[in-house]
Amino acid sequence: MRQKLVKSMQIVVLLAMFSQDSTVVNNIQGCLKSMCMMEPNLILNSILECVVPSLEALTEVSLCILFHKRH
Repeated sequence: MRQKLVKSMQIVVLLAMFSQDSTVVNNIQGCLKSMCMMEPNLILNSILECVVPSLEALTEVSLCILFHKRH
């Protein structure tokens, strides 16, 4: 039952993770935490697949900004 619940919510929650609305993001954080507690094997890889590229992009932008400030 838990596995079906996590699978049914997974796509919606992963998309909402990048919402501009802070209330939505706060609610999604709690939802992700609960989903990870219920079925960590189902959700953690999906979260990492979404988040890592976003963080890499932010790091690249930050490095570019830092480089331009120094020169």
